[in-house]
Amino acid sequence: DSGDYPLTMPGPLWKKFRYNFCEFICVLIRQCQYSIIYDEYMMDTVISLLTGLSDSQVRAFRHTSTLAAMKLMTALVNVALNLSIHQDNTQRQYEAERNKMAGKRANEKLELLLQKRKELQENQDEIENMMNSIFKGIFVHRYRDAIAEIRAICIEEIGVWMKIELFPKLELFTNRFKDRIVSMTLDKEYDVAVEAIRLVTLILQGSEDALSNEDCENVYHLVYSAHRPVAVAAGEFLHRKLFSRHDPQAEEALAKRRGRSSPNGNLIRM
Repeated sequence: DSGDYPLTMPGPLWKKFRYNFCEFICVLIRQCQYSIIYDEYMMDTVISLLTGLSDSQVRAFRHTSTLAAMKLMTALVNVALNLSIHQDNTQRQYEAERNKMAGKRANEKLELLLQKRKELQENQDEIENMMNSIFKGIFVHRYRDAIAEIRAICIEEIGVWMKIELFPKLELFTNRFKDRIVSMTLDKEYDVAVEAIRLVTLILQGSEDALSNEDCENVYHLVYSAHRPVAVAAGEFLHRKLFSRHDPQAEEALAKRRGRSSPNGNLIRM
């Protein structure tokens, strides 16, 4: 199983290839988002193909299909965001029209808005089904892949989805796989560790109670890492946890870890 294939080849030409490959997927979904992706053929075929390839023993197939699937997922999340915005706008228009006086109310417009609202909801349900297929069929298997580059792709993209804040089911994922995500902050491959720390920071940002003090302590000491990107990512986590707001429990836990009486004394030498 050769490690030489377009995604791993060095040089600006192959870097550009990777960028164009990812951009193609985004543009494809963006151009098809109003009709073709709902034809129950194209997306089913693409997702089925990528799911099969992502389980291949051949590294090139597994790596390339995982990257494609994660970018496809991100593109679908953006489509779902647009649908959500259109749904909100349609609902407001419907309520404004319905609240008009009987003589000024346009029943035909109400019917059209109801039909549009129903269509948008159906499209939203279809998009969510597609995202669930990718998430369950590819992501939950490949974020633990033996290849560091594949793990890093998954962790990086889930961070993108969390920033978009459209995928509430991610909370179920973080609850179920939180321990694994936290352990990945110690990954032997620095790129994976950096993405894992960034993801843990986003989890913290989304819910203050999602991480225990023990989880946080696993990240704190990484500010001393010899690898600068890891140290920087850990520093950002530490700043958000301890300095963005007053957290006596976290300060006490860190003070005990360093064996100092002052809750802030352990930060002086950072």
